[in-house]
This record gives sequence, C-alpha cells and structure tokens, in this order.
Amino acid sequence: MSAPEGQRVQIDGFASGQPFEENRVYLTAVSDYLLGNEMCGMRAFSADDAVWAQDEDELIQNLIAAYVRETCERNGPLTPDLFTWHWSLEYSADPAPVPPYDGAAAARLVPEPEDGHTYVLLHEPSQMTMSGLSADGGFGSVHCPAQGEVLTAPLDPEAQRFTVRFQDDGSMALVNADGLYLTSGARGGMSLEKELAEDGLSQWTLRKAYGGWNIICAGSDVSGYTPLGLEYFHDHITTYAVSASGIYVFNFYEIEHE
Repeated sequence: MSAPEGQRVQIDGFASGQPFEENRVYLTAVSDYLLGNEMCGMRAFSADDAVWAQDEDELIQNLIAAYVRETCERNGPLTPDLFTWHWSLEYSADPAPVPPYDGAAAARLVPEPEDGHTYVLLHEPSQMTMSGLSADGGFGSVHCPAQGEVLTAPLDPEAQRFTVRFQDDGSMALVNADGLYLTSGARGGMSLEKELAEDGLSQWTLRKAYGGWNIICAGSDVSGYTPLGLEYFHDHITTYAVSASGIYVFNFYEIEHE
C-alpha cells in the first residue's frame, strides 16, 4: 500500500460481471488496523473517515459464512470456477517517505524507549492514547493527532505521560506524572498503583509488532496463560490476551514540549 497512487491494487472485474471503472468512486472495506497506520501508507485516514456498518451480532466472518451457506444451498458445493473475479495487491514493505511536518511537535516517535525518558503510549491505528479516567476495567482514551512521526502540539492535558524505569530483570515500569505505576490485573484490566506489584503485574516487556510494539505485562507472561498486552478496545485502553491484531499495536512518542 506504500506504492505510488495508481500502482497499489489491480482490479480486473467484479463477480457480477460488471467492469471496474477507474473514474467511479467505490466503497472499500478494510480492516480497522490499517487506518492511521503509517506502515500501511494510511496515516492520513482514521476511524473518522470510515463508514462502520457492522453490528455487534453481525461479524464479518458470519456474513461470509452466510454467503457461502446460501450459495451452496442454491448451487451446490463451491469450486474455484465459481469465482469469476480476480485481483492482486502489490505491496512493498518500505513505506513511502512522509512529508516533513513544519508545525510544533508535542512528542516524537522513537525506535524504542529509554530509561528515565517520558512518553505518550499511542495506539497507532486510532491515534488514541490513555487518559487517567477509569473505564471498563481500564482507562479512557484521548485523541493525539499524528503527522508523520510527531504528535502535534498542544498535547491534550488528559493524555497520560509515562516515564520509563527499567528494572534489574530488563523489564520496565511505567510511572505517570503522579508517581503511580501502570499495573495490569491478573486476568486483564488495569489500574494505577502507588507501589510496584510484587507479582510482576506492574512490569512490562516489549515484543516487536507490525507497525509498532506489543506492550506485554511481564507478570502475565509467566502465568501459564496467554500473555496480557495493552489493548485499545471500544474507546478505552486495557489489557487482554495479546495477539497479532492491530488493537495491540502501540508506539512510544517522547515528550518534547509541554
């Protein structure tokens, strides 16, 4: 998707036989983790640009299953010959250069955090970061507009700023401006605590993810269950069993100006 415009997707036609017309506007369905993701070349688009048409009880995979079931009932088993459309996606792992940002920067993207430095933890696809307001077992979120590799100033005062404190075992504690430690629940959820939890639930490790990092609770990583990672879900940030999904992708933006 980082290829030049006009060289990304080649569509030869539709299942109905209708030709693809280059001068028409079509509604395109994409996974939400692509929105706002610089690695996918879609930093300029956010959830505000999307038309959301999926009800809670109408999952995309259920719609696909219903289509397959109805088609089989009508025409018999599906075979490759029934799919008359063909498309291809040309993608380079190297994103197109981002135009320089000339405005004031509140925070700047860093490759990885350093001890003693202060950061905003940004969920890349939504451009949302954590607030201090409790919500659904975690914390609410606030919007931090991103331009290329910077968060534009001024930074929302409700956005949590976390200072990294590396521990002897290589994990890190995330300490907010009030001196409280970001702490995961044993089975998910989060809180801010005055002391480091003895079971490692206030300590965090990093795992490289597509477009950023999974920020994983160190205490949960040795519990025998799937490790818990920071998750952006329904406008709040919490922890849940981490996966490759974009809802678990965060980056560190170092505070430059307040």
